[in-house]
Amino acid sequence: MASSRAIAFSRFATWKNSKTVLRVTVFTKGGVPDIWQGQVFSVDESRDLVGVTDDASRKFSRIDLSEASFSVEARSVIATHEIGWVRFEELLVC
Repeated sequence: MASSRAIAFSRFATWKNSKTVLRVTVFTKGGVPDIWQGQVFSVDESRDLVGVTDDASRKFSRIDLSEASFSVEARSVIATHEIGWVRFEELLVC
């Protein structure tokens, strides 16, 4: 059976290939959540990196998911780390 990490990175690759629009929420303990809408532009499973665009600012961010534990749901992936968590959630765009 595949691990939740493998399933999460498979989902990131699917979102990248299908250009799925996501809501990305980054929360660090003691901080204010950073929330934006964008798409996955790169997936590097060997380095635990996911690249995400911010549609509003047109910035590119690489999110380091090393040492994270993953929860994969029907339309989202949550990566939890000791310093916080990141939620990638599919948006329905009409």
